[in-house]
Amino acid sequence: MSTASTVGHLHDAISSQIRSFIDKQSAKRETVKSKSRLLGIITEAICLDNPSHSGEGPPWALVVLSSLIVLSDSLLFSHPRSLKLFFPPLAQALVHQRGAVRALHPHIWKCLVWAFSRISTVRPDGSAGADIVDNVKERAFLVVKQELRGGIGIALAASLIAQEGSETDADRTFDNVSKALTVVKEMVCANRKATQLDGISILTRLVSAIGTSSNTSEDSNWNQNIVLAQPFFDGTILHGKWENLSTLVRSMGQLKIDQVRQLSEAEIVRHWDALISIWVDVVERFLRGSTFQLSVRLPLQDTSLVSADSYQGDLPHIWQSLLLVQTQLTQGHGHLTTPLTFAGRIASIVSGVLFPLEAADAQFRQLSFVQKLWTVMKNVFATSWLPAPAETILIAVLKRNFLLSRETVKAAWSQLCADLMSTGIPGLLDIISIQNEHQGQLIVQRKLWALCAKTWQGSEDSLTWKEVTSFLNIPLG
Repeated sequence: MSTASTVGHLHDAISSQIRSFIDKQSAKRETVKSKSRLLGIITEAICLDNPSHSGEGPPWALVVLSSLIVLSDSLLFSHPRSLKLFFPPLAQALVHQRGAVRALHPHIWKCLVWAFSRISTVRPDGSAGADIVDNVKERAFLVVKQELRGGIGIALAASLIAQEGSETDADRTFDNVSKALTVVKEMVCANRKATQLDGISILTRLVSAIGTSSNTSEDSNWNQNIVLAQPFFDGTILHGKWENLSTLVRSMGQLKIDQVRQLSEAEIVRHWDALISIWVDVVERFLRGSTFQLSVRLPLQDTSLVSADSYQGDLPHIWQSLLLVQTQLTQGHGHLTTPLTFAGRIASIVSGVLFPLEAADAQFRQLSFVQKLWTVMKNVFATSWLPAPAETILIAVLKRNFLLSRETVKAAWSQLCADLMSTGIPGLLDIISIQNEHQGQLIVQRKLWALCAKTWQGSEDSLTWKEVTSFLNIPLG
């Protein structure tokens, strides 16, 4: 018998003993008082606010809880009594009045992430088929993704991404990358800004290999045990002083974002729709300047305040990566192009970013951001490819009623319109005329006419007399 097989059987045997122990503790016995059973002992210990020694109170309870989860291994997800034992104490830790205890909650939850990550290697009965494993994994995924704050989301996404490619069954229905992206989407849409920023960091990391020489090999150095906090298992927390718990919690490390495996080009293409959907969610929150309400008190490691503007830095880079992965090199010219259908789609995505905003500063931020997206498109694609998407975006801009009486908004609007018009949009004069009638705003009419004139400066010789006549006939009010 191989070493791996021996270790696997040992894990199964230990897990079986733990489940039997939990079954006995969970059984209803009239001769045993409720508080003498394990769940009662753990919940009572977590509620203690000032334990007299290290063998009682929240630290002891959480060490017991984390140890039972790890010893139960992945089989705990197919054992309802184990889940019923673990979740009530976790809920109590999350709302504990001591910040140090609340800060330990994510580390306990990561033990569940660790157990979940082992489902692919530890099958329910040692020989179950892929369909059974995937069914268990699907149900377990719905459990572990309920909590994503405090670095849990990063640990879960990293674990899922690392597993992709390590499973050889051709008929597997559980797509690890798709599930990881589900996690990221929930993170960026969360109410807590710290969780959102974690989600954005993961998204940035996943697409960061495009356009670089980064190695996206699936043979990564990922180790399942990296999500486990060693102080729970080496006696540090158990034997530490209660008054020093806050200091100990602050010293506990977090999973680094560069430990999340980058997606390969093929994976990004396969999951492009999901990736762009997440990106759009982030963009909308950034542009709307959403406020974030905290539903519970913050743990010790999660007290930083981050402004909405911190979103902006990564978003154009993500946009560039998602565009680059869809491009094709034009033979002999060194230019990047995409199918016309894709050109229409990305123009539609950018146009969708131009949703109504009332405040002048929000409109300025919106126009400036679209300008950055357009700059990325100009840098990525060949000049001959740009007029079609430029037309779509320009029409979207002109359909919006911006506060052009505000200098900052007018400057951003003028710069964006001029940049779009400079691509040589076919039928530009018709677009301006139609939009003039639609807008009915004198300031818009005059500004567009002036921008068009500046765009044509230096190219008068290439204009036909009909174009010049049409331009001069545009009504100025």
